[in-house]
Amino acid sequence: MTGTGRRGLVSAAAAAGAGLDVACAVNAAWNALTYVYDPGLFLDVVSLGLVYDVRGEDGVIVVEMTLAGPGYLAADRLPQMARAAVAEAAGGARAVGLRLAWDPPWSPAMTGGLAGVGPGQLPGRTLGAHGGPPVSCTGRK
Repeated sequence: MTGTGRRGLVSAAAAAGAGLDVACAVNAAWNALTYVYDPGLFLDVVSLGLVYDVRGEDGVIVVEMTLAGPGYLAADRLPQMARAAVAEAAGGARAVGLRLAWDPPWSPAMTGGLAGVGPGQLPGRTLGAHGGPPVSCTGRK
């Protein structure tokens, strides 16, 4: 299928072009965020629990995320990296908004037990690893 991402998911750009609903674009955004690695913690932002929500709002893909702390070393780069990854997944078909949230504050408990896992040791992910069910990209609006 054309327009599929690195993990075989339909990209948001392909979804928008094919007339698929925003749920597929949101799924592509979640997928893209699993490739954004925190340079200091060596895990992706989804596994770290830094991404609180990804949703569609009036045609915009909105990412709500936090950082490991207000004075964190990657505080200037990580949100830019996340926005760029989602924008690439969207292929310019949708606008991307990123909101930093500090409540609830991030803690290592949000990693779901991955805090002690080193680089290259992540268990395999499945579709829907963001906490919701897998999103099918086969339906139309």
